[in-house]
Amino acid sequence: MGVRSAVILSKTLLGKEAMSQTNIETMSFEQAYGELEETVQKLETGNLPLEEALSLYQRGMALATYCNLQLDQAELRIKMLIPSGELVDFDEV
Repeated sequence: MGVRSAVILSKTLLGKEAMSQTNIETMSFEQAYGELEETVQKLETGNLPLEEALSLYQRGMALATYCNLQLDQAELRIKMLIPSGELVDFDEV
């Protein structure tokens, strides 16, 4: 599944409200991961009204889906660069 498909799926499953702040599809991995970390910190405080907590949770799930897909695509690109298709431990290179 591509990034675009995951974002569309997130919109469908989580609602457009979860995607309204910033379009996740246009974010870099670092931006999305940073926002995900902030979202988790806010949720961990536990001092949020229910609706705000639910909205943050939905946004966090969309961000996590996007970040996971970005990592999966990076892994595939690395596998294509390595002739044997096996992952190489970069510490040993």
